[in-house]
Amino acid sequence: MSQEAIDQVAAIKASLELVIAENSEIHEYFKDLLERVSELDEETPEARRAKFKDLVSMGAFRFNGLDIRRFTQSQHGPLPPPLFLGRTKRRLKNTQTLVEEFAKRGAFDKAEELRTELELLASHIVNEDDAHEVRNFRDQVDLLRDSALFHEYLETKTRFIRQDADMRADADYLAAKESVEEGEETFRQRGEELAAMSRDIENGTVELDDAMARLEALSLDDAKAPSDAAPLAEATADEP
Repeated sequence: MSQEAIDQVAAIKASLELVIAENSEIHEYFKDLLERVSELDEETPEARRAKFKDLVSMGAFRFNGLDIRRFTQSQHGPLPPPLFLGRTKRRLKNTQTLVEEFAKRGAFDKAEELRTELELLASHIVNEDDAHEVRNFRDQVDLLRDSALFHEYLETKTRFIRQDADMRADADYLAAKESVEEGEETFRQRGEELAAMSRDIENGTVELDDAMARLEALSLDDAKAPSDAAPLAEATADEP
């Protein structure tokens, strides 16, 4: 190996060590916050709203000045099927929760119809190793999201949440928890990819150009920008 190549490997290793340390810090932050937020599920609605408000006031959802509810890793390709399916089903269930609250309040006449559609999708078993099944599931979710029924729900939700502070607080909590769960998943997966890359470099099983490309792909330079690579990536807690 030439001296130039040796220097390039050393530079890549140094950069990688910094990125791994950065990722570890962010992942620990999300992991700790997820534990704190998940504990609120055990509270009564009134206590949960109050404690969630306290967390927001304390700045728990800010990391290095960024609101982590809008903090996403730049995705350079579709989400792996396990992550895509997990996130989508979580969003379906969150939507179900809000629809059920609307039903209790008699705020949405078609709540039962939408709840049935959501339950069918959320309970649908998909083989994550079968690309055809995953695509079909994604198409079914997109079909519901684009339906007149769902748009009617969104319009009702927008109007009602403006008038009901408790519903607004519950929707904010679900959206925040969803962001934290997805952040924890994102940086855990990123850590695994970085560790695999480090092993490949040590074993000499990766070309320098490939190593540079992989390191760039895992960059957080676009951390403030929402990902548009994965279907439903911009959906909030009240969207499937």
